[in-house]
Amino acid sequence: MNCSLFLLFFILTNSLFSQDKIKVLLILESKDSFTSTAESVILGIKEREKSFTKEEKNFYKMETLLISSNIKENYHLIQKTIEKVKPQLILGGITSNLSFLIRDIAEERHIPFITPLATNTMLTEDKRFHYTYRTCFNDEEQSQAIADFICAEKKKGNIEHNIAAIYQETSSYSYYLYEEVKNKTKKKCLVHLQGQSLSSQTLDTKDISLLFLPLYQIDASRLIEKILLSHPSSRKITFLGSDGWAGGNLVFETIKKVKFNEENTNFFFIKHWSPLEEANNELKKSFLKLNEKQQIMSTPFFAGYTLISFVKNILQEKEDSDIIKKIQYTKKEKPKIYFMKLDKERESLYAKL
Repeated sequence: MNCSLFLLFFILTNSLFSQDKIKVLLILESKDSFTSTAESVILGIKEREKSFTKEEKNFYKMETLLISSNIKENYHLIQKTIEKVKPQLILGGITSNLSFLIRDIAEERHIPFITPLATNTMLTEDKRFHYTYRTCFNDEEQSQAIADFICAEKKKGNIEHNIAAIYQETSSYSYYLYEEVKNKTKKKCLVHLQGQSLSSQTLDTKDISLLFLPLYQIDASRLIEKILLSHPSSRKITFLGSDGWAGGNLVFETIKKVKFNEENTNFFFIKHWSPLEEANNELKKSFLKLNEKQQIMSTPFFAGYTLISFVKNILQEKEDSDIIKKIQYTKKEKPKIYFMKLDKERESLYAKL
């Protein structure tokens, strides 16, 4: 167990010697484009908890805070909630922006914080911070995978015209991915990625073969619908999304309702899965059964599932490095990165990196 994990282990297990349960606070964005993501994280946690024994469930008590993505409003709300709940562990943060805010508050109070979906490495690489952990791949790896994908499509002859990107200028996540992919594709395969901001975009897609959209799902789905309604049906176009598309649900709903030339149009997005998703067949069955009744995005669902698994193992004083390796992301591990293909039938695995 590395030093930072040992610190987390020590802080939490030290609390177990008292009769009280560990107080856990789950903080998630649940407004606008993040509502379904938050719901899927919570469902993943609840699904995992079904397999816990009574003794395991008694280790902790979790309270949930659902907030907007407005940083100024959230700062005081999080402070107030922490003072009320007095958590010994904080979980959550769908975006890196919110995770930075939670991190600063948690670090000041020496409260461990684990985020399952934030991809910005600056959250955990700063040596001043000792209580913050991420459990997914990072934006550097994501941008490299996207650049590799674009260059591979070019080599296959699938890109006949220009390549472009539309990013959200107010999102550091979106703009960073655009810049990184632009630089990496230029270096690797001499591709020029022209970019426009979402608010000012006047892009004519008739000469675009591939459009990269490093956007959160609600913005991506709205933009795709607008483009599909105006794009010439005789021209081929591929839409390529970042992990901001989450499970692709909103984009899937969009392409189901809009008429377009399916033969000339492709939709791909990048996605990170937990190793447990591949290994646990019972979990897959549970997920598919749940998904028959309601739309659940698999990435945040499994993020919630593996997050609470990690917490349970820490609270049970299990120092099994193999368990920790499966859940806690480290630089030494190769990330599980996939590209999913969407069509009117559903999503399917396109490529595993």
